Amino acid sequence: MLLLAFLVLLSAGIGATSGLLLVYTVDLPQVDELERYRPSSVTELYDDQGRVIGSFALQRRVVASYDDYPQVLRDARRAFLDVLDGRTLADFLPRAPELIRLWQQPRH
Repeated sequence: MLLLAFLVLLSAGIGATSGLLLVYTVDLPQVDELERYRPSSVTELYDDQGRVIGSFALQRRVVASYDDYPQVLRDARRAFLDVLDGRTLADFLPRAPELIRLWQQPRH
């Protein structure tokens, strides 16, 4: 019985380690590559008066700057970061049931 428990724990450990190695070593970019990242975006064709006459892309992505987002979204992001500032997961765990209950309430 003890041998079986040991083998199960050993298998779980090997599986977890293999999974983590697979996730963290397969096709992840280096940090310096992220600084130079430029997503594919839409190529637009203009006429001689500056009007768009065509757009071409494999995916319809448009690069947006921070100022392109609505003010309410920027304020919500800032408020969320202010709430998280200096806190850990342990600070939120006691409130988890309350947060789940609030999330499940019907929205109007």
